[in-house]
Amino acid sequence: MIDKAIVAKKIIDVLNQIQDAGEFQKVEITTDSCPGQELTEFDSQLWVVANTMLGEEIEDSIPDNVNIFVSEDGKSLLRVGEIAERIVRNLEKKGGKK
Repeated sequence: MIDKAIVAKKIIDVLNQIQDAGEFQKVEITTDSCPGQELTEFDSQLWVVANTMLGEEIEDSIPDNVNIFVSEDGKSLLRVGEIAERIVRNLEKKGGKK
């Protein structure tokens, strides 16, 4: 079983790296944070970068056309914990790595 807490930490690490790399307003990110709301500069270009970086961290690719930061129906922005759940669910379906 893939550990959701580890995936959530990797998401937080990636989002912190993005904040550090850009000249963005820095916000503390936790599992309850909603990147789409709290990171004001988090646009479609940055989520693709975050997808790529996160894919490297979890050793599995996340397609560029999939925004893991919004619900699958596209109607709501997800919190870090919800994003981690979604990734774990997809990895388990695919038999992905830990």
